[in-house]
Amino acid sequence: MRFTGVCGGDVDKLPPLDGFDMWRALTDGEESPRSEILVNINAPAGEAALRYRNWKLVIGDFGEFNQRIEIPGGSRPYEGLDEMMSNSRAAAVLKRLYGRDDVFEHAGQWRREATLTCGDDAAANANFSPGAPYYVFDITNDPCELHNLSEERPEILSMLLEKLEAYNKTVVPPVNDTVDPLGAPERHNGVWAPWVY
Repeated sequence: MRFTGVCGGDVDKLPPLDGFDMWRALTDGEESPRSEILVNINAPAGEAALRYRNWKLVIGDFGEFNQRIEIPGGSRPYEGLDEMMSNSRAAAVLKRLYGRDDVFEHAGQWRREATLTCGDDAAANANFSPGAPYYVFDITNDPCELHNLSEERPEILSMLLEKLEAYNKTVVPPVNDTVDPLGAPERHNGVWAPWVY
């Protein structure tokens, strides 16, 4: 739908689509028209997730996979990253476009602002207690999703469930309703990979 607006078309004359015209948000810095996104609906498994503004709803329990596990080896090293970035093709294009050499002068700040540190909160594993029906997170104030607010904020839970129900009314039944053993990681060098039925 974005390309219709870019090409001068009238997006109001299009049939109902599940997209948004993002052109002005991308080019003019206007606020995005998108305020929510459906992350997943897996009705056969009883799983779903929805994001609306700063709220996130998660439905479903993954048992032992709920546990948070520390990233092996800690964070990635940044040595040489600035030099690689400055010598990249993208840097050459940006330097030419803007007519200056310091296009990445704030790279360290970008990296710090983009880094999410959740800490070593042992209580975090208890957050996803087996059998809990709903999880509600304020991801602006709790980006690591450590505090389930479903009981503290029932009005938010209710609103998110209503939004999810609207999506559920448009769900198309899945075509892959059985597990295909040919897709198992053991058949693909220990990784999940695409395969043909």
